[in-house]
Amino acid sequence: MPDFPVRLGELIAEHGMSQKELSRRSGVTEAAISRYLSGERRPGANAAMAMASVLGVSVEYLMGGEESFERTPEVREMLDGLRMRPELRVLFSTSKDATTEDIEEAIRTLERLKEQRG
Repeated sequence: MPDFPVRLGELIAEHGMSQKELSRRSGVTEAAISRYLSGERRPGANAAMAMASVLGVSVEYLMGGEESFERTPEVREMLDGLRMRPELRVLFSTSKDATTEDIEEAIRTLERLKEQRG
């Protein structure tokens, strides 16, 4: 099981981002990220949560723990969509209390709309 600095470096590379970009998006300083990658320091809870959120993983996984369901490509794609598209968050939030039949009807409606647009 990789330790934290290795895991952090792998995740940064997987996302094709620089330390500077991770810093900008997470609010964790570049200097701190550099120290984490060198193994000089470990992040506190707030920094770990912020970086994990940007990298689309659980804090446990980021810190070197076992792989979680969030690491599957399908779930990562869904989470990225929810993070990047506010309208998907609204759609998801609205559908939480819907019945199965309501959701199935919404899916059919969306599929018809997609077909109409070609």
